[in-house]
Amino acid sequence: MLPPSFSMSRIVNVSLVWCLALLLSTKCIQASTVHKPVAVGSRHRYGRWKRRGVSQRLNLPGWRRGENEVGMVDNGRRGKIMESLALAMSFRQPAKQQHLLVMGIGGVALVCIGKMIQSEAVQRALYFWVHAGPIVAHYKFAKWWLTKTKAPLQKRDRVYQRLHNQYAGKSFDIALKLKGLYVKIAQIVSSRPDFVPPQYVALFVTAQDSLPQLPIEQVVEIVDRMLRADYNLSFDDVFESMDAVALGSASIGQCHRAILKEPYTTLNGYRGGKTAAVKVMHPGAEERFRCDFQVFRWLCKVALTGWQPILDECYRQIMSEFDYRKEAASLERVRTIMSKSPFRGKVKVPEPHQLLCTKELLVMEMLNGKKLSDSMEDDLAVALGRNKELAEDVINQKRLEMILGEDKMATLGISGQDDTWKILGAIPKLRLLRLYLRVQAVIDLLADVQGYQIFHATVFNGDPHPGNILKLKDGSLGLIDYGQTKSITEEEKLGVSRVVQAIGNHAPTRVIANTMRDLGFRTKKDNDDVLAKYAALFFDSDTEGKRMGCPTPQSYFKKLTEMDPLVDVPDVAST
Repeated sequence: MLPPSFSMSRIVNVSLVWCLALLLSTKCIQASTVHKPVAVGSRHRYGRWKRRGVSQRLNLPGWRRGENEVGMVDNGRRGKIMESLALAMSFRQPAKQQHLLVMGIGGVALVCIGKMIQSEAVQRALYFWVHAGPIVAHYKFAKWWLTKTKAPLQKRDRVYQRLHNQYAGKSFDIALKLKGLYVKIAQIVSSRPDFVPPQYVALFVTAQDSLPQLPIEQVVEIVDRMLRADYNLSFDDVFESMDAVALGSASIGQCHRAILKEPYTTLNGYRGGKTAAVKVMHPGAEERFRCDFQVFRWLCKVALTGWQPILDECYRQIMSEFDYRKEAASLERVRTIMSKSPFRGKVKVPEPHQLLCTKELLVMEMLNGKKLSDSMEDDLAVALGRNKELAEDVINQKRLEMILGEDKMATLGISGQDDTWKILGAIPKLRLLRLYLRVQAVIDLLADVQGYQIFHATVFNGDPHPGNILKLKDGSLGLIDYGQTKSITEEEKLGVSRVVQAIGNHAPTRVIANTMRDLGFRTKKDNDDVLAKYAALFFDSDTEGKRMGCPTPQSYFKKLTEMDPLVDVPDVAST
């Protein structure tokens, strides 16, 4: 495993150096085999070749300036280095010694390259580019070809649908194979059907908490090791049992239901009860994420131009998740704040057992419930006469509307929700209306809670995807997973308020652009018009994008980055 400071760029540089050494060794072998060593400047029939000097014979730059007594270029520091190399490999030496020396240098180069390739960081990067590179290239080529041939909308859609069908499964397999950041990205995009094609969303949604799990024996060993290191306790000292099947497994760790022993059920005032949720970090997860981010930075340069500032913000957020002690502290802070808020009977945050938490182990109160997204899908199936298949079709149609827009769907001849509504009877329609009102109330509650945490509390969830919200048995909502928490300063709150106020008052473009600059946004060309459009996209809506022919926020953002790419995105913009 490479140290954190050993970035991918250094790996590439070192690899190139050793490849150059190996190439140099090969050339020396060829030269010493074809030509016998003779004194420099002799009148041998190969004298002209010899007088050219080592530098010229090996096709190295700078030989034209004139040679010193050993046929080497006197060219500053580079000349000194090459002179030493020429002396070490002097052609006056016997051929056998030359071969041994050259083979030794080549062997050292091969050993170093071999050790580097054996490192997990390099293997993961190579696996990604070997398997994902052709996918990226195919999409890029399809885009170029469709643009060049001015293909009509229907043809573009057919081509992209084939690509999505062809590569969604392969992309998900790559994420599952590599885990780490690749799975985290899959989690993030799975909650954005307005940005990502449905073929990808349908697969990536399982990355939220249904990934392959570590065996229970390994999990128990990790828990035992953490407890011994931090508290001089064993697994058997603290827990009566732990379920073999995890409640969920994600990119960084997995969570198991466990039963606490006395006195740990009430130790230090803990009121979470005997049943606990135990979150265990996957071994080596933090280092894998660091290396994976280097690969994604290269991917941004190759295929996702303009996304570098957003990737940098993701790095700052995600890398804050690798200390469960911080998450335990955040849970306690949020739980205390929400218990005194107007929403205390409507939402619940689990209590952490802080005296049993370590950097890679989190013990907390068990909340019994179902993922909110699953609960809503079940309610939709009931409203449609317990027709699960029809419920899935309705959800997929809604996703398509979010991605393509109603106008584009009509152009492509794809049926929307209106067509489904027409075939329903009166009773299913009434059920759907009631469900709509309930869902709208839940969405309003979540928005109010998030807003309360942002503007009234000192901390809030920076990653509120559907997998982090539970529908509890008593009807309230459970807010879990505070690994990514954020807070904004009073100055940032005022900055955001000024941007929103300027947009709401339809202020001049220059005024909106200046409020964005004051907040910390920077673009490459510093264009007022584009900055004002970014303001609407980040803090209002993509209505302007639709007027410009962009059916989705993703396509609108891409168009803006082509006009004037973002250079700096403030942390507050990701809230």
